[in-house]
Amino acid sequence: VGLLLLVFVGLAMGQVGISLPTQTAATGAALTLPVGVTGFNHVGSFSLQITFDKNVLTYAGLANAPAGIQSSVVATANTNGRVDIAWFSSAALNIGTGKLLDLLFTYNGGTSALTFTNTNASSITDSLGDPFSPLPTFTNGSVSLAGPPVPTITVGTVTGDPGEVFVPLTAKDLSGIGS
Repeated sequence: VGLLLLVFVGLAMGQVGISLPTQTAATGAALTLPVGVTGFNHVGSFSLQITFDKNVLTYAGLANAPAGIQSSVVATANTNGRVDIAWFSSAALNIGTGKLLDLLFTYNGGTSALTFTNTNASSITDSLGDPFSPLPTFTNGSVSLAGPPVPTITVGTVTGDPGEVFVPLTAKDLSGIGS
């Protein structure tokens, strides 16, 4: 009976998947990147290791995450930034299909992959602490610039006595402008 119960629970859970989005953004924008899940039922713990280009993205934290979640930024010597996220509870997490949490970043410009390191560092276990079978699928994403930057020219405000006056003129994102 116990064996049949375990087989039934295994069949009811199905394939577990977790995915990172592919998104575009404007330079300097605050990004909210939802981490999506499928078949996310009877989950007792998860450990996620996500890498990104720290010159392109600045990690700002998590939002809308399950209670008790832990995250930390890991400093690296090369261009990779890394976020480690961990969660465990004695009460199983049952989301089904939807959003697990939001990753918060600031976009600095350029293109960065969002990559689950591997299934050893990124893992999901059931409420008994056992790995899911079949193993969960991890789908990577990316962030890139949303079109070319919009050029802006600003004329400053001038106040003063009559006579010769210098008016400050500033420009932003003029690369690629022909005339």
